[in-house]
Amino acid sequence: MVHLENDLWSVYASQGLTVLGIDLMEPAPLVESWVALKGLSYPIAIDPDAAVYLLFTTSPIPYNMLIGRDGTLRFGSYGFDLIAMRNMVEELLAEDPAPTAESSWSAVKALY
Repeated sequence: MVHLENDLWSVYASQGLTVLGIDLMEPAPLVESWVALKGLSYPIAIDPDAAVYLLFTTSPIPYNMLIGRDGTLRFGSYGFDLIAMRNMVEELLAEDPAPTAESSWSAVKALY
C-alpha cells in the first residue's frame, strides 16, 4: 500500500486520481494503527465481511483495481505492477469525464 501512496496517489491525485484502500476482515483499530505507521494519506475503507470486495473480484489479495470515471472496472491485477498501473492510470485520466452528475468516487463511497 505504500507503493500506492508514493507511486500513484502522490503523483496523480492532483490530476483527478482517487485511491481507496479496502482492508478486508480486520478490526478498525488495527487498520488505523497500521495506516498511521505507514504514513498513508489516501482513504482506507474497512470491509469487515468482504462484501464490497466480492462485488468486483474473487481474486486473492492484494488485488488492485482501477475503476473508470464511468464507474466500471477497467483494470485489475493481483499483486502490484507499477508500470501497468501507471500506464492504465494515465490512459484513464486522459479520457473525457463521464457524462454523469455523480463522480466515480461518490459511487464507490456509496458502497460503504
